[in-house]
Amino acid sequence: MLVEDPGREGGDGPSVVNSLAGAAAHALLQVGNVYGGVSYGSAPSGEPQPGLVSIKPPIGRLGAELYGRDAILADLVATATGAAGELVVLHGAGGYGKTAIALGVARRLWRQDPDFRVWWVDASTGPGLVAGLREVALDAGADLEDVLRAWSGDRSAPDLLNRTLADAPGPWLLIIDNADDVRLLAVRGPLGDGTGWIRAPGRSRGTILVTTRENSREAWGPGAVRHEVRPLSPAASAELLNAGSPGAGSSAQALDLAARLGHMPLALHLAGRYLTAVQERPCVPGLRRPRDFDEYGQVFRDRFPEIDRLHRLGAQADERQLLNRTWELSLDLLEDRGLRWARRMLRWLSCFAPAAVPCFLLDARVLAETDLFHGITAEDVEATVAGLITLSLVERAEFVDPRSETATIECVRLHPVIREANRHQTDVRENLPGYLALCLAVLDGLTSGLTFATAAELACWAVVSPHCEHVVARVGQEAGGLRSPLTWELVATQLTCRLARFARLTGAYARSAGQFEAAVDVRRHHLGRWHPEVVALRRELAWLKWEQQPSLAVLDEFAALAEGCRERLGEQDPLTIACLHDVAHLRAQAGVGGRDGASYREVIRLRGQLLGRPDAESVSAQLALVTLLWGEGSDACEDEFGRLLAMIDECERAGPAAWAGGLAPEVLRGHVVALLDRYRSTRDR
Repeated sequence: MLVEDPGREGGDGPSVVNSLAGAAAHALLQVGNVYGGVSYGSAPSGEPQPGLVSIKPPIGRLGAELYGRDAILADLVATATGAAGELVVLHGAGGYGKTAIALGVARRLWRQDPDFRVWWVDASTGPGLVAGLREVALDAGADLEDVLRAWSGDRSAPDLLNRTLADAPGPWLLIIDNADDVRLLAVRGPLGDGTGWIRAPGRSRGTILVTTRENSREAWGPGAVRHEVRPLSPAASAELLNAGSPGAGSSAQALDLAARLGHMPLALHLAGRYLTAVQERPCVPGLRRPRDFDEYGQVFRDRFPEIDRLHRLGAQADERQLLNRTWELSLDLLEDRGLRWARRMLRWLSCFAPAAVPCFLLDARVLAETDLFHGITAEDVEATVAGLITLSLVERAEFVDPRSETATIECVRLHPVIREANRHQTDVRENLPGYLALCLAVLDGLTSGLTFATAAELACWAVVSPHCEHVVARVGQEAGGLRSPLTWELVATQLTCRLARFARLTGAYARSAGQFEAAVDVRRHHLGRWHPEVVALRRELAWLKWEQQPSLAVLDEFAALAEGCRERLGEQDPLTIACLHDVAHLRAQAGVGGRDGASYREVIRLRGQLLGRPDAESVSAQLALVTLLWGEGSDACEDEFGRLLAMIDECERAGPAAWAGGLAPEVLRGHVVALLDRYRSTRDR
């Protein structure tokens, strides 16, 4: 900054050029007389300048009413009027309405007492915070010379500010808005050590209220009173929509849209403001804008990237008011803190279903093998997820399986609007195959070894099922844009089949049938009707139908499948033999199997020809044959008992390679001997 005095007009005094630099470079003081023209110049700066920073709360941003916030407003107003010297922190995700609540507090205080002292400082940038706090110090009674010296670095500005606030007559309220980066407030060391810009007022007669996305207790110190700001209730959300855009739909439609928007105040406000603005625009050909709650909801669901363009209609919006940008600010902050994986982690989590994501899927061993997270460690994953939680980009959740309250699973959950905003980001669209491949990899790796034996495993199936279904659906939707769609879709059907088996086990037969049919359709399209993998799935589907409702029509389906396999795969193919075994078993069960057990004999013969020895399946068929003949009173039954025992003995001699049955051969042999004794005793009567 230069101040030039050319001297008195017509005089012989020398020109004087004064240069002022340093932290006080924006303060100009002139002592004495000024003669001639004075030029004042400085380099342009985007930083707030003295005299240009207002510390008055911007009440004009608020609407007529804050819906669903009466309880927290009453609590905060009581705290401020009580003037007990508290530091109060409002924390929550971006878009949850923290700033609106703080403004609501200021408005209520002024309605009660127009002279109540309320100061407002924007902490979204360091210069803005420092400039605002300087104005607060002056307005609270600090000496101008002391402020100039402190803000120029000659004294401690944080100490001066807090001494001034401690001595200021109360009650007063200092609101620090958008304090997401706690480092700006701490100056040096942790904020809780009492040396930063803001400190618990203690003995003063005032209150400091902070709004922030930072929710960690450690960041604010033990003396802070923390209030978590959550989304609105359904009723309050619908009220907000109806008030902002009357005539855009019914109450039921408002409730539906509010639920789709996750009851997030920012999203509800933007939707209402847009729907009001669009009513003032004429309908012109070639331009279709959503004009009611249902149409807006369809755009949100199907064309989310367009949503912020709608929000700009008739209004200007900064980054914090754009759904595609506001949470990017939080991710920028996490990256600045050294959490370089945070953005990709949130993007990847958004590619799962809108449901709780179990933490056991966040396996660094799998992630580190991909280009997206190459080299990431388990410690990195832990720190990254913790960082996302700290700024409320995800929240911790616990999945409790309704079948077993003891089986609980730790999860993370994304707000639906945050999820939509992230999964539609450009970097996700450009690398969608990478994100989908990682989703498939972790789900396939987990479910391939997951059984249905324990309550804990069933809970795992329950929590991953919606994600498996979602990822499979996304693969189907995006197949045209993926390399080697055959591979993608075939891998996806593996997940579908496992889900179908889980649904079958839990009695959800219709759901299971739909999943098996979808898998059959995909595999048949790529592999052909009689490919072994397709036949195996058709067989599972037929069994599902039989379990749900046994009928001769289903039995005919089994028979057709067996004959088709015999023609196309050959009668000694394992699948053919298995299907023939199915037919023999179901015919016997339905009472249409004939009296000589020919179907079972054929299975035993073909299995022996295939392997050259008996195995568990042929033993099973022989046992079924014995049971059938016993029930029919056949004289051949005892001979077949002998063949059954001989087959078991041969399997026992062959060792484990010949036996995959549930019971060990020696145990089964004991049961068969007992059955033979029973058979003989009944024959002797």
